[in-house]
Formats: sequence, C-alpha cells, structure tokens
Amino acid sequence: MQTSRVIALAVSVLFCSQALSLSEGCNTVNGLAVLPASAAVINFGASRVYAAGEVISFSATTPGATTSLAVEQDGTVVATVGFPGTLSYRIPSSGSFTIKLITIPNASVTFTSASCAAGSTAGVPATPAWSLVLLALALLLLTFFRFRKKKKV
Repeated sequence: MQTSRVIALAVSVLFCSQALSLSEGCNTVNGLAVLPASAAVINFGASRVYAAGEVISFSATTPGATTSLAVEQDGTVVATVGFPGTLSYRIPSSGSFTIKLITIPNASVTFTSASCAAGSTAGVPATPAWSLVLLALALLLLTFFRFRKKKKV
C-alpha cells in the first residue's frame, strides 16, 4: 500500500504545481546579454509567441534627444512613458507578435535594462478548477489507503 500513497502524492504534485514557464518572446527579451550602448530601437526580430499577462519592462536614460519611450506591437504603439524613464507593458492576450522598444521621436538613447516576466491576467483564477479536483482526488486516495491499512492491522 506504500506504493499507492507515493503514486497519489506524485499525481497531486504533478498536476497541481503552478510552475510558470515563459513564452518564446519573453525568453527572447530576457536573452539580451548586452543592451545596445546607444540605439533608437530594440527590435526582437521576427514575430514571436507571447503569453497573456507577461510584462515587458525596459529603461533608458540620457544622453538622448527624445521625449518618450514606447512599446510597439505589430507596428502600433501600445504604451508610452516620458524620457528618461521606465516603461512596463502587459501583453493583453496570447499570440504571435512583433515587439519593438522604440523612442519617440526616433533618437539614440542609452538602454539600461530590458526584461520580461510572467504575470497574471485579470479574471483568471490562480489555480485551475481541474487542478483542484485532482488534488482532492489524490487526498481522498491517500486517506482511503491510510484507513484501509489500519483496518488490516
């Protein structure tokens, strides 16, 4: 009966863990080993997959003859902040996008940081219902085998 307990516990851990993995796009942003010393745009290349709720953040400082920093998604400016500054943009929905970090007007600046982190979307429960059902089932199995073993003794 010890094997059954281990299996039930393993199932609950496997299906109920909430390890967040980052999207391809987020990993690309985080993969910048060295930011350009002076640039007007950081282009992450071809369209990449991003997950809803992920947050892209970046900072830029002087020197620079610009007034704003912006995030451009598929050619459309989706977020801005005054320069110098730090801008954070939450990806609203999962999908494949071309993301650029830009300056407005276009001028070279010193980018000091660029990162992407997992986030959560509003209205989405932190733990899916199926995960809670599996956890409850695993706990019931553990309880069943525990009482069954006590009765045989």
